[in-house]
Amino acid sequence: MGSSNQRIYIDTNVFLNYIYEEPEKPEIVEPSILLLEDTKDCKYFLVASDGMVREIQKITQWEEDKILEKIFRPFELLEKIEWVKTTKQVAEEATYLYSLYGIHRADAIHAAMASMYDCWLITYDRELKKAAKTAGLIVYDPRELT
Repeated sequence: MGSSNQRIYIDTNVFLNYIYEEPEKPEIVEPSILLLEDTKDCKYFLVASDGMVREIQKITQWEEDKILEKIFRPFELLEKIEWVKTTKQVAEEATYLYSLYGIHRADAIHAAMASMYDCWLITYDRELKKAAKTAGLIVYDPRELT
């Protein structure tokens, strides 16, 4: 399904499954890990944002340096990541998506980022998936890609 050029923007919930590896949830942990491994193996190209890091930081209470080292450094070493910023244009698109579909503001930013940077959006969040598909994005649950 993916190619070495396929850009993906991953919702924070996928990274949290990768970080915490909750044994009681193998049906979502394993696909999260496989997706990130497939990305390292050149099946996909990760687009990551400052907002993604802030959201992971807020949830985990980790310092930014720890997040960058534990999660994103392997992708940087393999040159399989592009860092993007939350611009005014992204914020405006997110506000539009939030008001139109009533999704969480952080999710609206993820959808706007995926749209602006021409990525597939990867998420376990059913509401985000439904809203993003309605808005015309290509959206997958990690289980659909692994």
